Parts: sequence; C-alpha cells; structure tokens
Amino acid sequence: MTQIVIIEDSSRYDLGGGQRITLETISCLQSEAKNNISLYDVGCGNEFRSEVLQKNISSNFFNLKSTSRFFYRLPSMVAVILKSLDASAKIILYPTTTKALILAVVVKMFKKETAIVFHQHYKPAKVFSWLKFFVSTVIIPGAIEDYYDKKTIVITNPIQITKSKQQCNEIQPDKITLGFIGSLSSHKGFDMFLGYQKTNTLNALVAGTGPLKDTTSNNIHYLDYITGQNKGRFYTDIDVLVFPSRVEETFSLVCFEALFNYNPVVCFDIGYPAKIVKKYNVGVVAKSFTSEALNDAVQECIANIEMLSLNCEKVIMDFDGNNYCNDLHAVFK
Repeated sequence: MTQIVIIEDSSRYDLGGGQRITLETISCLQSEAKNNISLYDVGCGNEFRSEVLQKNISSNFFNLKSTSRFFYRLPSMVAVILKSLDASAKIILYPTTTKALILAVVVKMFKKETAIVFHQHYKPAKVFSWLKFFVSTVIIPGAIEDYYDKKTIVITNPIQITKSKQQCNEIQPDKITLGFIGSLSSHKGFDMFLGYQKTNTLNALVAGTGPLKDTTSNNIHYLDYITGQNKGRFYTDIDVLVFPSRVEETFSLVCFEALFNYNPVVCFDIGYPAKIVKKYNVGVVAKSFTSEALNDAVQECIANIEMLSLNCEKVIMDFDGNNYCNDLHAVFK
C-alpha cells in the first residue's frame, strides 16, 4: 500500500481553483484501494474543510492564517506529520504556497526516504528554483518548463464542468453577454475589466468575491461566489469569457470550463491560457495590458464569435478530463 500525504494551504475561505484540483486529486487517488491518503492543511479554508470531511479521509487541519503563527507552530506540525509517515510515503503539494513548501521541505529534511511530488505554478517555480534539490517528481499542469532538471511530468488539470450548451449560432452582437469569474482583484485583472465595462453597453455577469467586489456599474450583474449548478448556469448564460489575469497562469480551470461550453476567451498575452487561445483559435489575445486593448480584443471576438465557438470542439476533444485520473495513477503505480 502506498502512503500519500497531501500538504495543502487553503489560505482562502472559499474554494479556489487550487483547492478544487486538490479535491479532484483526492477522489482520483481514493479510487485505487492500494493508496492510503492523509491530508494536512495549514490554511483556514472552511469550505475546503467541509468538502474534505465529506470525502471521509484522514485529515489534520492546523487552521493557520498569519505567517508568524505558522513559524511558531512549524516544529509541532512537522512532528505530527513525521509520526504518521512510513518509509515509502510520498508527499504531494496542491497548490504550491510558501507555507506548504516550507512544511514539506522541513519534513523531507528529517525523513530522507520521503519523496516530494510537487504540483507547481509559474511564480513559485521561478522563485523556488532551489526546490530541484528536494523534489523527485514535479507535476506541471499544461506547460512544459524545465525548472527542475528534467524531473517534470505534464498532467493537465481536470475539467469539472461538462458542456451544457451547444455551439453559438447567429448571435446578435448587441445581445452578447460577457462573463468574468474568479477573484475580484487587480492581479486577476478585474480592475481592467471594470475599466472596459465603463466604455461599453454590453451586459456582464461577474461571479466571485474579492477586494473590488463593491465597485458598481449599471451593466454588471454580480453573482457572488458560485458552485455546482450555478456555475454551469453561468457558463450557459454568457457568450464570451473575459480573463484579463496579470498572473502567468499555468492552466486556468475557468478558461477551460468556458471553452468546454463553447464560450470563446479574451485574455492578455501571458501564461498558458494565451497559448491555448492562439493555438486553437478559440478567442482573442489582447495586444497590450490596457483596458483599450481589452476593448479591441472583445470587439474582435464578438465579430468572429461563431467561428471561435466552433473551434472549441477541438479543445474539448484534446483536454478530456477523464484522462486526469489515469495520468495521476501512472505516477503512483
């Protein structure tokens, strides 16, 4: 039996993309009876904790938010984890945060047999390049970047929204509904989206929460944080997803969920979503990081929406979420 220890940092109270990937990973690993899974969460995500308890897995929640408190508790947390490990244990980190990385590396220093299987985002990969001395395998979602001396395995993140509407046909340009879903913050480009919305008359559905949540606009309808059927309805009700993230994303769940529902994506020229939009011609990449460029990209997308929507079918075929479990099990065989 393979002991798999997952170290998570649910630093947000709601379920972000990283936490949703963690839950899907747990479900996949649980499907193999030979896996003995335990979870250690150093964050304070109540919604994540609720989902974990429903899955009935062995878990320990340290419930930390402040970094100073984390360092104070670090020795005791390491002791708790070391007590549970056997010689063949493997540690996975979903997603990668500073606190989770530190905890895993300290455990590794005390438990030489422990292998760290590490699922990374672009920024930590660049900042924590020294991790190549600690990790044995690096699971990268949707981008091949050799930061870790050829230790990388590419496993695309699981798509959790099935297609719920057909391809776009004969949409009236003035009836287009734009969509934004995610953290309502500047690093996700919501300020850019707000700036763009001030100059156009198209209606927009906005799902999520964050520091810019209370910004008002006559043509924006706020849905707050959504899950399940409400998320499926969101993708059905919109025609174009606007994804103006300034972060170098590896694999954006919301972009792929939109494409699986035949919604073209408008984004900035950064990260893996831009590469997918260009490769499959399923949206438009803005030419610069400005609201004006975003406006031009949205208008171009609307003018070609039927063709761009049709192209989404190829993305659906190539990124079938059913492959995720098979790829993950291959790592632990």
